[in-house]
Amino acid sequence: MGNATYDLVHREDRVHLVLHGNLEGESLPCVADALDALLSEIAEGSRVLIDLGNVESCDPAACRTLARIQRRLRDRGCRTAWLAQRPRLRGLALWIVYAANDPHATPVGDADLADAWLEGTGVRLSDGFPTMPVALDDGT
Repeated sequence: MGNATYDLVHREDRVHLVLHGNLEGESLPCVADALDALLSEIAEGSRVLIDLGNVESCDPAACRTLARIQRRLRDRGCRTAWLAQRPRLRGLALWIVYAANDPHATPVGDADLADAWLEGTGVRLSDGFPTMPVALDDGT
């Protein structure tokens, strides 16, 4: 059973979202709803740090939900760093940013890399493969 919770800090120059617990399909809507409300308030082009350091597990439904959230961030022109120090979570973050087709989002392994990415203006390097849309169960 999922027990997803979050902490949210909204500063003038950055939004910092820390996810906690087991991210499972049935428990993640509370996070998605909070982010939907936040997205209506943050300025376009905001810098967003999503910290997965306190995540214990993440099921496929939660990954799809997080990718939909990332697509919304992309559509708002936000620059996003997914902080994941553990390899498994970094792999999930990589899937999320690719599924969202967002070159302004990237997984990072430490806070210094997150800061550097968020302060930068470049895009994530292409791997040379054509972009393949990923269906996220909501028609996007």
